[in-house]
Amino acid sequence: MLGTLITDGNGNTLYLFTQDSAESSACTGECAQNWVPLRTSDDGAGAPAEIAGDLSADLVGSVARDDGDPQVTYGDRPLYTYTGDAAPGDVNGQGVGDTWFAVTSEGAPAEAAAGDDGYGGSSYIRRPEG
Repeated sequence: MLGTLITDGNGNTLYLFTQDSAESSACTGECAQNWVPLRTSDDGAGAPAEIAGDLSADLVGSVARDDGDPQVTYGDRPLYTYTGDAAPGDVNGQGVGDTWFAVTSEGAPAEAAAGDDGYGGSSYIRRPEG
């Protein structure tokens, strides 16, 4: 099992990119079309309105992207959804390029046990409507 993963408010798995830093996202251009940054709101303003499950509010933050708008972070890691996930709960982005990983509720990259690609539930970050 991958453990308890972070999802967005719609149940879509959130991922981290190991090439990012706590200060910036390295995923821009075409990368950001496939790995969609989790923004704080549709208009780029504000902060996540709600967290649920066993997430720590102290680990939720944001980082300015190259366009100046904020992207949600958890544990200083910018968060993304993956366009290759067709439905809530999919984890098709897990391990892609050995640089993309689902995020656990502790803010760490998820690691599957040998031969297991399932997950054991989710906690979520819901952004405000706007």
